[in-house]
Amino acid sequence: MNLLMFSQYKIKLILFTFIFAFLFRFFLYYFQIFDTWGITDDSQEYINIARSIKDYGVVGENGVPDFNRTPGYPILILFSFLFSENINSILFTQFFLDSITCVLLVDIACTLKLPNKYKYILSILLVSCLYTSIYSGLIMTETLYSFLITLSLWLLKNKANKNYIFDVSISKLVTLSFVYAMIILVRPIFSIILFISFMVFFIFDILNTNKIKLKII
Repeated sequence: MNLLMFSQYKIKLILFTFIFAFLFRFFLYYFQIFDTWGITDDSQEYINIARSIKDYGVVGENGVPDFNRTPGYPILILFSFLFSENINSILFTQFFLDSITCVLLVDIACTLKLPNKYKYILSILLVSCLYTSIYSGLIMTETLYSFLITLSLWLLKNKANKNYIFDVSISKLVTLSFVYAMIILVRPIFSIILFISFMVFFIFDILNTNKIKLKII
């Protein structure tokens, strides 16, 4: 019974988070709360790459190969073109994606032993973060990058066994590998950050436990 009540509560919290996040971002965009929306200095280049992939199957501009930009973010733009090939379609796709990011963060926070009212407060704080909200209204890599980073943390979230830091299946490792590859396609610098992060993490873990806690099912 308690498990059922918790599941119902969690569903309500996730729906509240997603709806509030999407409406908050739409409100900022619709009423033009900030001067800069949509196009920035790099935006048109990403849009051109997406159109080149769509029309010619080539990463570049106007069918000419050019690897000045990685194809990760243009792939998201290309996906938004399935609905409509305009700026609004790209921005609404990003509003949706950033709202999912908020949901993932709240779901991670649900593993903490906090009273329910504090979880709602945390949800509101995450949703109303102006920094991420503004970037979701710009044609830039930040929204997709934040989503993929958060997704990787959510996948690593340990539910089953508290005796292990990583308690993951082979299928989850494959999924994580795909997510990390996508992050590198969005921002190649992440390959260095990923390596340093894991090195620091494992060194810290060894110093504290004298063993690496890793379990692969």
